[in-house]
Amino acid sequence: MRKLQVITLGVLVVFVFALAGCGVSEDEHEKTVAELEEVKAELAEAKAEIAELSRGAGADLEDKVSEAQAKAKELGEKLSSMTTENEKLKGQVDKLKELVEEYKKKIEEFGGKVKDMPSDLLNR
Repeated sequence: MRKLQVITLGVLVVFVFALAGCGVSEDEHEKTVAELEEVKAELAEAKAEIAELSRGAGADLEDKVSEAQAKAKELGEKLSSMTTENEKLKGQVDKLKELVEEYKKKIEEFGGKVKDMPSDLLNR
């Protein structure tokens, strides 16, 4: 039993010395904590800057979207107007084609009548 107490005491002593010798020095700990606080502060500043830029960009973006929507509406109206005008012009072209065909037929008819006329009438 005595041997067991000596071994237990020896393990306990080794354990205490191990705990005391394995720790990080207080200076190193404080230095690390200070660095951590500094990084936290930088992170907070960066987040604040991002939020500010997002608000500014959001307003700018909304303005650009509004401008783009107005431009799209204007171009849509212009397209509609041009489409209507194009349809009218197509109708006029179709009418002109009909007139050309009609005049071609009349010219052919007139040419046939001229051939049937006596040649002495053409010389007068």
